[in-house]
Amino acid sequence: MFARRLFSTHAALRAAAKAAPSAPKEAGSKAAKAAPAAPAAAKAVPGEHKTVAVGVLLKRNPVVLPELSEFQQAYRAYREAMERDEARPFDSTFYFKKGSVAEQRWLAAQEAAAALGPDQHLVQPKEEELLKLRTAPRITAADAAGDVKSLDRALARSLYLVVQHAAGTQGWRLPQGPVVGEQLLHETRGANACMYAPRPPNRTVQAASERLAEACGSAMETWVVGKAPVGHAKDGNKTVFYMKAHIFSGKIVPSGEIKDHAWLTKEELASKLDPAYYAQISGMLSDL
Repeated sequence: MFARRLFSTHAALRAAAKAAPSAPKEAGSKAAKAAPAAPAAAKAVPGEHKTVAVGVLLKRNPVVLPELSEFQQAYRAYREAMERDEARPFDSTFYFKKGSVAEQRWLAAQEAAAALGPDQHLVQPKEEELLKLRTAPRITAADAAGDVKSLDRALARSLYLVVQHAAGTQGWRLPQGPVVGEQLLHETRGANACMYAPRPPNRTVQAASERLAEACGSAMETWVVGKAPVGHAKDGNKTVFYMKAHIFSGKIVPSGEIKDHAWLTKEELASKLDPAYYAQISGMLSDL
């Protein structure tokens, strides 16, 4: 019964469609020819922002621990003495099997330390291989030569990259450049972006990494930290927002727009940069 009603409904609809008048093809074609063509939309060319720029605070973290001051050394010795006096010693058989070679070496080390005086630490003797190890010097060849373009200097301090542009009279600055079109400061767009991340149209590689690669080459392995700028500075008629980044390996291969570059500590930046510019970025720099 239901199938018969459905068939009759379809038949009625087909009959109504055939009976409806249709516009002649010639009239439709003439109307299409007579209608004026819609003007083609002008292709938008992304331009630079006039009031906003992006900069990169590229940092090399300390490689070695800083040397302790006299007060720090005294405090460390005091803490070690307190911990040693308050510790409850275990019997040597807890660590070494009685009569073993390890126990004999440990007892010999304690006798040697006791012969030096009561203030000497009782330590476990090191293996012969460890005794032969020699630490690398803290002062490198780059330090001795004053090579500020090398990352192998000031190993106990943080170094920051500053560049000097070939054109203009801005002097030394952190790497910076324009924000073009709809570029974002932090989001990565392109082949290396996460495949599951949303990809809105008209978004390209993040502005910070792109400007850094354009100025200093792509022979560096860097990482831009976070999605928000760590600070900003007024440079001419633009406000520069700085993204923090770390360098892991590689070297600077400056482009034609870079006249010179240097890796400097916070104190060296204070004497290298313009005082008004340094006052704006000093809060972004680490004291170590």
